[in-house]
Amino acid sequence: MSGAAQALSSQQDLVPRLFSNPELIRNVRGQLRRGRMLAAGGICAALCITLGYAHYAGADNAKSGEWAREWLQWMVSIQAITLAIGGGITCVQAISREKELNTFDFQRVTRLTPLELAFGKLFGAPALAYFVFLCFMPAALIAAAVGKARPSFLIAAYVFLILCAITFHAVSLVMSLVIERAASAGAALLLLLMVGYSNVPGLGVMDLGPLSPFYANVLITKSDWGEFWKAPAGLGFEQTSVQFFGTAIPHPLAAAVLFLTFTAWMLLALMRNIKRDPAVYQLFSPAQFLGLILYANTILIGFFGWRRFPSLTAQAVLLVLNVVLMGVLALALLRNRDQLRRGLREMGTKASWWAEATWPAPYLLAGFLLVGPAVNLSTHIMKNAAPPWDLGLAFFRVAFIALWMIRDTLFLQWMNLRRIRRPLPMGMLYLMVFYLCTTIFASILEIHDAAGISALMPTGVLGLDPMGLARDTLGWYTALLTQMVPIAIFVYLQHEKIEELAK
Repeated sequence: MSGAAQALSSQQDLVPRLFSNPELIRNVRGQLRRGRMLAAGGICAALCITLGYAHYAGADNAKSGEWAREWLQWMVSIQAITLAIGGGITCVQAISREKELNTFDFQRVTRLTPLELAFGKLFGAPALAYFVFLCFMPAALIAAAVGKARPSFLIAAYVFLILCAITFHAVSLVMSLVIERAASAGAALLLLLMVGYSNVPGLGVMDLGPLSPFYANVLITKSDWGEFWKAPAGLGFEQTSVQFFGTAIPHPLAAAVLFLTFTAWMLLALMRNIKRDPAVYQLFSPAQFLGLILYANTILIGFFGWRRFPSLTAQAVLLVLNVVLMGVLALALLRNRDQLRRGLREMGTKASWWAEATWPAPYLLAGFLLVGPAVNLSTHIMKNAAPPWDLGLAFFRVAFIALWMIRDTLFLQWMNLRRIRRPLPMGMLYLMVFYLCTTIFASILEIHDAAGISALMPTGVLGLDPMGLARDTLGWYTALLTQMVPIAIFVYLQHEKIEELAK
């Protein structure tokens, strides 16, 4: 058989293999036991009948069908809670519980590919949530028929809901992969916060509608396709369409693309780590790290609400969003002592001590070299270079923020190599105390925007305007160069730790 024919045969066999893999079957059998299914089905039937009768009995005019439309909204809301939140919480506990029961190591050494193992958990762990979702479906269809809901809108709403739920499940599995069992309650709370946060239209910064599973409840109420494609207004801003680089696009279509692409990134993290030793987890490789930054900035810049902010404020907001993004991804790149030892053994004599001592600064720097010009040039174009916009000041801000982030990341990396209990949390605690003390000091002396205090914390540079930079040019550039001192110190300290671990 030729290579092309083998590839085609492999692709044709992929889907059947995924749906018949032992991990999926094991999870489905564990979740869908006969007694559990009967109990869940009985509870769902009781809720459907009770809610349907309550809406029918309370209706002023039962023939109008308004009561059925309200009943349908209740059914869709319950399905959203069950599938997105209930299934997400199950996924949060899926891998961490396997680790606690000491069964996860057996799964890692099976012949299943990382994709098959990840797929089995993604659709197997929330199997009961899918079953309950389907139990409410007959009542929802009856309500839709009586309420004369348009079938095409109903189908689109359920597609939106399922894609959104799968995204939350994928995020939950990644959280379950990297946390301990004791932290699963905190991860479940984080999932609930994510669901609530995604329900805010536009998030105040983006020209993007809600990305919450509960938005399916709104889609089924639309009366025509023109309204269906629009996103609702929110947070005091009128928003009738999703804007991507100034071009109006359908909100459900934009949401579906975001769900699919973000799920793909989460699956990449799962497949990369699910069969590895937990001691050497690294969610993304450095190249994938840069790719994820570019992906996220395409979304941030493309959907940014340019009309709501002056030029310098828009750039500052985008920089703050990138600080959060790069901070999270930089934490994912930090190495512990075991990971560093393994890396040094693999490289052998090819290891460059000073190059290793700057880890992960080169990738943060590369990220800012990609993101900084993109943010500045996008702001320059979208705001038509309107005053007080100054391109030189914009690049000065990017350089200041980049050096500050590299400084703090190198400190955390050095802390993570020290032989102490919980080195990374301790390093983050030290940073929090440092910034708290600096903030109190700045408040007492009322020097929030001074160049001197900005050498310690970067908040002042985000409020800097061209006149402020011109008044104290020497002070601000001195504050910028001052960042190099702690960077050099932490590179040296990390170099010493590397030599110690290499012995």
